[in-house]
Amino acid sequence: MTDGLDVRALGAADIPAALALNNTAEPHVPTVGEARFRWLLELASLAVGAYRGGDLLGLLIALSPRAAHDSPYYAWFDARYEAFLYIDRIVVGQAARGLGAGRALYAAAEGFQPRPPRLTCEVNELPPNPVSLAFHTALGFRPVGTVETSPSKKVVMLEKPLA
Repeated sequence: MTDGLDVRALGAADIPAALALNNTAEPHVPTVGEARFRWLLELASLAVGAYRGGDLLGLLIALSPRAAHDSPYYAWFDARYEAFLYIDRIVVGQAARGLGAGRALYAAAEGFQPRPPRLTCEVNELPPNPVSLAFHTALGFRPVGTVETSPSKKVVMLEKPLA
């Protein structure tokens, strides 16, 4: 627990709150139905939430290489790297921004065992998400490519090397 935040694994009882939180982040995080969200949790190597007083403030879902994920962004990293931890989604509720939940969630990813040589993720360039890009840059992520999946969707591929 840090600054009143508790980071712990997402469990079955957390799914309704986690799914609702996830679906508030459109267009920067895709909305999903409950079945797809449960499927992502099954694929995940790491699925954690940041809580304060029992309230879910944020969540992070990450996958290891060679998972059966259908994301073109995950596939981009999987084709290029032998070892990584891919952050499929990180969401912090609007009211919880600035409370350290995002940093606490990323600390959990950095502490994942076995420790991967890098964390990977993508951030929207189109539609623009400058707040997330600045956050990731401040955490030590650096651009390693871009992927455009439609005229209205382009992302910056990011990695953070881990020592």
